[in-house]
Amino acid sequence: MKFGENLKNIRKELRLSQQELANKLEVAQSTVGMWESGKRTPKLDEINRLSKTLNVTIARLVGQKAENRIEIVKDELFIDGQKVDNMSVDDIASIVKYIKNIKTTKGGPSEFPFDGRIRKLQNAKKVLIIDDEQDMCELLYSFLVPHNYKVFLTFNGQMGLEYF
Repeated sequence: MKFGENLKNIRKELRLSQQELANKLEVAQSTVGMWESGKRTPKLDEINRLSKTLNVTIARLVGQKAENRIEIVKDELFIDGQKVDNMSVDDIASIVKYIKNIKTTKGGPSEFPFDGRIRKLQNAKKVLIIDDEQDMCELLYSFLVPHNYKVFLTFNGQMGLEYF
């Protein structure tokens, strides 16, 4: 499925007209129409704004399938329908707390705040992103992390040199 079709389907799910979406984004209705028809491709910052406005992930908006489906049901953790063993109620509570922290701080801590039974893949490639536009950094981060990259974000050259 293409971006335009995804945008149209999401907009219809939310019961928004092209005009209503255009008003929320502060763009012309014809712009939304061109995105949906495929006559114009939105820029990265426009995709980011669309994602935030529609309250959907960028991956869903651009048609990228999620690699893992994670569910927490009755204090049990399931990944792609498989129960993760050896998880205590405290571990689940820590994960929920971590997710809430991410939602409020736009990024949150770099490590899980519990005993580490769920570990990041050890073979992760490292990427240093240096850009003064925080939204652009967050967009790149959201694309790279699911593909097993450890991403370091910096917002100026001096900070970038220090990380390097």
